Amino acid sequence: GNVLNDKARAFYKACGVQQIAPAAETGLDLYGKRVMTTKYCLRRQLSLCEGYNADNVAEPLVLVDEDGNEFNVKFRCGNCGMEISIL
Repeated sequence: GNVLNDKARAFYKACGVQQIAPAAETGLDLYGKRVMTTKYCLRRQLSLCEGYNADNVAEPLVLVDEDGNEFNVKFRCGNCGMEISIL
């Protein structure tokens, strides 16, 4: 889990969470760090999954938000999912 305040930290500890990290909103430097893991896959959604349609191969993907921040998308093929990290 990750937390922003002491109440959340106490809640996670009471629930038995062993590793608690500060939330991104704390100003933590997340450059190069994974910020999201998801079972949703853009390759599959766009019919670019190698297992779904072997004729199509997706290039590495970089997402850009409204503030110009860039996020690298690593596909977890075989497990169907993605890992997103800050560039």
